[in-house]
Amino acid sequence: MFRVRVAQMARQGTKGQTLGVSESQGAVATDRVQLLDTLRGFALAGIVVINAMSIFAVKGSTPAFTVKIPVADRLLQDLILFFVESKFFTLFSLLFGIGFAIQIASAERQGTKFLPRISRRLTALWLFGFLHITLLWDGDILVIYAVTGAILILLRNISARAARRWILGLLGVPALLVLAGFIYSLLARLTASGAASLSKTDAAIVSEFDKVSAAPSNFSTDYLASIADRIHSYLELAPLLLSRIPTVLAMFLIGLHLGKSGFFRNPGVHTATLLRARKLGLSVGFTLMILVVSATKFLPAFSALLALIEDQYLAGPILCLGIASAVTLSYLKNPNRAHFRHFASVGQM
Repeated sequence: MFRVRVAQMARQGTKGQTLGVSESQGAVATDRVQLLDTLRGFALAGIVVINAMSIFAVKGSTPAFTVKIPVADRLLQDLILFFVESKFFTLFSLLFGIGFAIQIASAERQGTKFLPRISRRLTALWLFGFLHITLLWDGDILVIYAVTGAILILLRNISARAARRWILGLLGVPALLVLAGFIYSLLARLTASGAASLSKTDAAIVSEFDKVSAAPSNFSTDYLASIADRIHSYLELAPLLLSRIPTVLAMFLIGLHLGKSGFFRNPGVHTATLLRARKLGLSVGFTLMILVVSATKFLPAFSALLALIEDQYLAGPILCLGIASAVTLSYLKNPNRAHFRHFASVGQM
């Protein structure tokens, strides 16, 4: 549960050259924007960690914090929650928004209509997501991306000021609602009736996580039956998955307007902005994550669960921007480092 898996950037030229910019689709390899490819590969690495290590390798994956597991496994869960959970699908969402802006600019340069092109691509994205759910695994993000991308089409021409309001609303309103619920869950426990009611809720959550942890895999020797199981599982998780749309749309909008502004055409001139984003993103993000992880350790199940949801709406996006800024600044210092080349190769796929 609570997991969903989820070009035009700077190619470092010779000294004195500007950063090359081209459309990611159909561009020759030497014209690709390597910084975007690097960030995309980095995001994919985080998605591999969250899926392969946390979901499949460790019993009772986060946030099944009620399940008794070995200390080493619990430590691994805590580290993944702290550094990875809700950080890398948000980074991928940011990059999706940048790519959206690139496609708009490309259509304008080529004199073609943008709407038919992006509609075809979003339809294909939805189809890949549907096939992923039915044929492989129910933990899919592509359908959510396709749905949210359709909303982004409607918002593609809003001003930068309006975009900032949307972003603050999409991230801030859910975060405030969850925070209010979290505070209520703590205060209500101070009364006898509230404590009794919430203890029942805690027990129900513990029981549900125990069932999820003990449930057999939906892999089956009867392949048609396994397809039906995956579809059923996805529909059960649909409300949870749809709750990610505000975060995804906010990151889409940030990426869209970074792409429109030309921020990544020459990111070196925005070093001061990147430094501020790194400082604020990492300091605030890490502080919030210390509180989130602590909540899973010391608070009852319902309150801890609300803290985990706050990671999705607030801590994750903030820390994502700090991490993305840190990686970008490191890349600008030396884009030829081996790990950056490896990330870029993966990102080009």
